[in-house]
Amino acid sequence: MTSSQHDRYELPLSTDSSDAAESYIQGIDLVLSGNVGAEDRLEDALRADEGFALAHAALASLDLRWRRFDSASAHAEAARSLAVGTSKREQQHVDVITSMVDGRGAEALNFASEHLDSFPSDAYILQQYIGMRRGVGCLELNAAILDKIESLEPAYGDDWFYAGTRSFQLHELNRFDESRRYAELSLAGNPRNGNAAHNMAHCFYETADYVAGVDFLNDWIVGYHPDAPHYSHLNWHKALFDLTQGRYQDSYDVYRETIRPSVLKQDIGGLGPPLADATSLFWRFRLYGSPLEQTADWTEIDQFAVTTAAGPRTPFYDAHCALSFAATGNDGAMSALIDALRAAADNGHAVTREVALPLVLGIEAFGRGAYGETIAHIEPVFDDIVRIGGSQAQRMVFEETLLRAYMLAGRTEKAEGLLRRRLEHRHSGRDFFWLAEADSSQGLIDAAGANRRQATALWTDADRDAPEMATR
Repeated sequence: MTSSQHDRYELPLSTDSSDAAESYIQGIDLVLSGNVGAEDRLEDALRADEGFALAHAALASLDLRWRRFDSASAHAEAARSLAVGTSKREQQHVDVITSMVDGRGAEALNFASEHLDSFPSDAYILQQYIGMRRGVGCLELNAAILDKIESLEPAYGDDWFYAGTRSFQLHELNRFDESRRYAELSLAGNPRNGNAAHNMAHCFYETADYVAGVDFLNDWIVGYHPDAPHYSHLNWHKALFDLTQGRYQDSYDVYRETIRPSVLKQDIGGLGPPLADATSLFWRFRLYGSPLEQTADWTEIDQFAVTTAAGPRTPFYDAHCALSFAATGNDGAMSALIDALRAAADNGHAVTREVALPLVLGIEAFGRGAYGETIAHIEPVFDDIVRIGGSQAQRMVFEETLLRAYMLAGRTEKAEGLLRRRLEHRHSGRDFFWLAEADSSQGLIDAAGANRRQATALWTDADRDAPEMATR
């Protein structure tokens, strides 16, 4: 089939309907930018041309993301059948998607890599490729993904999707200045690119530009749909920025309005329930001594944690389930989780054996107040926590758990060493408060006072009743 229709990257589309092509382009751009409405646009494309193979393929991948497996299979089969006689590019595009739907992940990844060698500007397949290849945290893997992305630059130039994609991979490698530059380029091309906004939030956080970070999110998130993939998570970033400035009440209000499980769908497009953001925020309230840590909120979170822990093993979510079980004293669920992790470790799951299991055991010990045990479990695997996945901002909660265990176990020299390493690359008011606490416990009154003054200078807008301020 030949057609005069093309996508936004000038790749031919096998449809004679300009309406179908336009709806398809709009739908794909909504997916690429982390916005809602893609399915409606793709359904419009099929209403205009029911034989449009790529629209079926895109719907199949979205159904897969939302775990609508029967619908995904039906759209994949339609795409496979209708792609016969289309261009090589479209047939290969469909092969990638149908392999994913069929559960042939390794084959789909190989297809996607080979396809991008021939058709580098097939942006939707690039997005699928990165999603399939990105696994548990590993700098070497992230570097390899960035190499692939950078090799495709001639096909994209300053395209907003490409710039946003490159930005994300750069911040995964702690190259924050470059990441921010590409995120800004992406937002210049598409101001409503939720993926680029997410990248900006990370860049602000990792460079300790907390005030600018919350100002950016407060402005950008206006008009972003609550059902959009990044809505809850961007609000988590906003709540985190508030915490960095000692604004506990603002952080809690954001949680209640946009993050807590009952205000969200249990399955948010393959991202799972809002477990990680909810647990990590409330565990921080516990570590920081906030009176806003409410039993009722933990009970709600725990219900999601129990459901998550009963599902497939994921080290990142296992660790967050452990935070919930430790906070609520859900000993039965914690024991079941540890037993499952030990079974996975015995069955050869290296990340579970070497990182997730000791991390969970350390969290369990923290919940019992056995801070020496926490240190014994977590300290040896501290540098490997990156392997469970998630971003640096997400994994920070485990670092701070170890830090507080040092303090509560009287290992102030260990706590001070970790705090000074943290302060080498980011100035945090809370870290200075904690450093003052460590100094006070060692009788270093002058040093404690200097660090407390440094902390309060950074917390110009903190809650008056913030726990740290009470130590002044």
